[in-house]
Amino acid sequence: MMMIAASMAFAQCRAGDAQPLLDPPIDYGRSYLTTAGGAGNQPVFWIESRCRITDPATGEVRDYYQCASCKSEDTFATHDLFLANNYDFLPVFSETESVIFRRRLPASEEYRQVVPISPWGKATPVVQTAKMRVLNTPDEIVSAIEAAVPIIAQTELRDEASGRTAIIECPVKTMNMNSTRRVYQVDTGPVLLPDLAATPDQWSATLRLAFIAFNAPDWADFVVDEPTPVSADTKAHHFQERLHFSARNVLLALDDGSTPWEVKTRTTEVIQQGEVTKVRLLPPGPGNPRNSEGDFIELKDGRLLLVYTHFTGGGGDDDAAFLAGRTSSDGGATWASEDVTIVPNEGEMNVMSVSLLRLRSGEIGLLYLCKQAADDCRAYLRLSTDEGQTWSEPTLCIPPGGYYVVNNDRVIQLAGGRIVVPAARHVLPGETQFRPGTAMCFLSDDNGRSWTQGAEIPPPAGCGSGLQEPGVIELKDGRIMMLCRTDQGSQYRCYSADGGMTWTAAEPTGIKSPCSPATLKRIPQTGDILMVWNDHSGDPALGQKRTPLTVAVSRDEGQTWEHSKTIEDDPAGWFCYTAMEFVGERVLLSYCATGADLPHLSQTGVTYFDVDWVYR
Repeated sequence: MMMIAASMAFAQCRAGDAQPLLDPPIDYGRSYLTTAGGAGNQPVFWIESRCRITDPATGEVRDYYQCASCKSEDTFATHDLFLANNYDFLPVFSETESVIFRRRLPASEEYRQVVPISPWGKATPVVQTAKMRVLNTPDEIVSAIEAAVPIIAQTELRDEASGRTAIIECPVKTMNMNSTRRVYQVDTGPVLLPDLAATPDQWSATLRLAFIAFNAPDWADFVVDEPTPVSADTKAHHFQERLHFSARNVLLALDDGSTPWEVKTRTTEVIQQGEVTKVRLLPPGPGNPRNSEGDFIELKDGRLLLVYTHFTGGGGDDDAAFLAGRTSSDGGATWASEDVTIVPNEGEMNVMSVSLLRLRSGEIGLLYLCKQAADDCRAYLRLSTDEGQTWSEPTLCIPPGGYYVVNNDRVIQLAGGRIVVPAARHVLPGETQFRPGTAMCFLSDDNGRSWTQGAEIPPPAGCGSGLQEPGVIELKDGRIMMLCRTDQGSQYRCYSADGGMTWTAAEPTGIKSPCSPATLKRIPQTGDILMVWNDHSGDPALGQKRTPLTVAVSRDEGQTWEHSKTIEDDPAGWFCYTAMEFVGERVLLSYCATGADLPHLSQTGVTYFDVDWVYR
């Protein structure tokens, strides 16, 4: 079945501010429920989970204890203890009612039965508690898992219409984790999933059994037990229906001193490859499936600011994301460990793809895409006069409607002061089809206050991709050179002699590459051009793989390239969307850098080397 986005919601819970949702939590290893039934049997059940439902309108608060299941049996018989046509028996108790789930084969109408508590005489939870420690960060969670410490999960759901809430608490029976990436995923059950749209008199009758999974603090997925067809006329109970909720998740670890443990932090992977240093700075993590498309700028106090796209809603280009920043005080060797929000997600989908530029005025320009819809993605500019501490209100840089792509680290300012934003349009307003890219530039001669569109550069005949993700550089003779990625096996090039207003036709170059962008910057020390791209000249069989990643120098304004050097060569790697900055004698690159163990585009790294190394 398809994943269903349910109508419950909860405010996002940030790492570091979590508190127990039920306090004290149950120590499930030592807690059970007793009954006082008839003289024949007084069963004792181990408590597997607890669900507390609260109705603010009536003030009612009700606890349900879900107990361990057993099989149908002939109690205290002398032989054949399990009944024929056996079924799973799972009891749930509140103070006044019990809910019995009988999972028969085939599925039966008697699956869920609500009865008064009286047949049991009395149901008494014998609840033990223990000192627990809230796990606020992925490092704390993974460290507790590594130490084999018992962990309790608490998840709060809320129905927006009624205000009713449910807190689901259970021991974590299965926990997935990667100690290197410091990521985790809870997968456990069964638990009780209530229908918060139901009124209190219907709570028991609408309880469902489910398994819960989550790897972030602000949402949870459930797979719910339901009758599932196994033949034309037979159904069996199976955990099949998938639901997704906004939620508030808290994890707690046993902290009674019986299992001493300490928090280990994720160490940034640093790879030394000869004179090239590669820092895998921004791996994905829980609630943060992708970090990509960043840019650098050197601040006046000597620090570096890296702004990048921090995804929160998934790893796709249209998923929720905001712009995050980190700083370095040692030329890019080490970076702050925590993000600072630069631009929150102000789009219906996301904000992404950053360009940072020191303007002639001394201000810092921050250009980014704001994605509102499938036919509305356009660039905005903010300015900072205090070195990135605060930013102006955004100015729209692409007045015409449509879906435009502007890559990270793409904006330039010409010697005469004009700001140039290269873009590719793929969708016109009201359209749904993604067209081959048409390249163009948007231009400002008043420091970004107003913008003019230059002439369109049509895609070459027979080119399915069109002209995508253009990048520009001002040449020594005053012209602008543009490179565009294509699906034709090479970068395409065109020129403007009037500051980006009109352009020559796009033509293929000898720069062999997949449909992946190239980045160009002028080397301050020599005046030559440095290019970074996926060089496929040595192996055409690479197809559309974004590997290897190569740097090369041009002494003749982009006509030929020499001193080619490989930065990344993992055949399973994915290396692209490069930002380039020159800091003293050092070249700094930021780009997506993933191997076979990570999804494409999910991790961003910083690589640096000396300028003179390029010429050796």
